[in-house]
Amino acid sequence: MVVWVPVLLCMAFIFLFSSQPYAKQDLRPVIRKTIPEGRLTEVAGHVRLNYGGREVSIRELGEAAFAEFFIRKAAHIAEYAILGFLLFMAARRLFNKRTSPWTIGVTVLLCAALFASSDEWHQRFVPDRTPRAADVLLDTCGAAVGILLAARFGRRQLKKRDLT
Repeated sequence: MVVWVPVLLCMAFIFLFSSQPYAKQDLRPVIRKTIPEGRLTEVAGHVRLNYGGREVSIRELGEAAFAEFFIRKAAHIAEYAILGFLLFMAARRLFNKRTSPWTIGVTVLLCAALFASSDEWHQRFVPDRTPRAADVLLDTCGAAVGILLAARFGRRQLKKRDLT
């Protein structure tokens, strides 16, 4: 079915990027050129959080790595939100019309979490990449956002179809 093509392309995109060594994805040189030295410390020097058992702060990482951390985590959320959206839209066609969006959403969320887990496991074999359970959780949250958006979008589409 053609509705699964975007899902498979999204999964391939995620797999491709997680197959690259960190050196190919290092954003720190670009960040250093873009953001003036000391600017992040002024704005976010007080920010400290624990992620995956390590402290994330400018003091611990430096400005460029600190900014890169948030960019990379935002990318996790975005790519899995897209995947969750696409999975939900495709999966809706597999279930009968009486299946609740809740059931479809939970099923799709479990599939996205499983894919996120397999992706992190795969990173064990990629040079300079570190699998993290916290990333699986972050990916799953991103997928949940995409699923909620798809459920909302799907409901609007059904209402439009019923009105015409």
